[in-house]
Amino acid sequence: LSRLRFMKAKELDKKFDVVMVGEILEHVSNPGLLFDNVREHMKDDGIAIITTPNSLDYAAILNVTFRGSSHINKDHMSWHNYATLTQLLGRHGLEIKDFYFLLDNNYRYDKKWKSIAMHMRYPILRAAAMFRREFSPHLLCVAQKKTSKNFI
Repeated sequence: LSRLRFMKAKELDKKFDVVMVGEILEHVSNPGLLFDNVREHMKDDGIAIITTPNSLDYAAILNVTFRGSSHINKDHMSWHNYATLTQLLGRHGLEIKDFYFLLDNNYRYDKKWKSIAMHMRYPILRAAAMFRREFSPHLLCVAQKKTSKNFI
């Protein structure tokens, strides 16, 4: 998000029951500033719904294991998992109320895949994520304002 959007958000004199941070956390260069703004615009009993890719996704682990590197989306500035998201939220006055590991249900056959092995990769990774949910491809977090004033 641009600095201009953050500045406009700061000028917004409203509080909301729900603030949605959907698939943008990984794109911002200063996630702390993002969550400061989220907290500022949440009602005291409001929630923030946050979705982001999981850095501990099985596909990433397998790519590092067998290829020596992970596929990096050049548009992503940061990668998160349960632990890093918990710390980041805590440092900015938010805490986790509910947390979910999500499987990707939008799978479709991609014609550019040239081998059966590549085509079979998705069902195998999905089964692995079902076995160990911490390795699911996506995270969904419901956060609320911290009740204590200590943000660390």
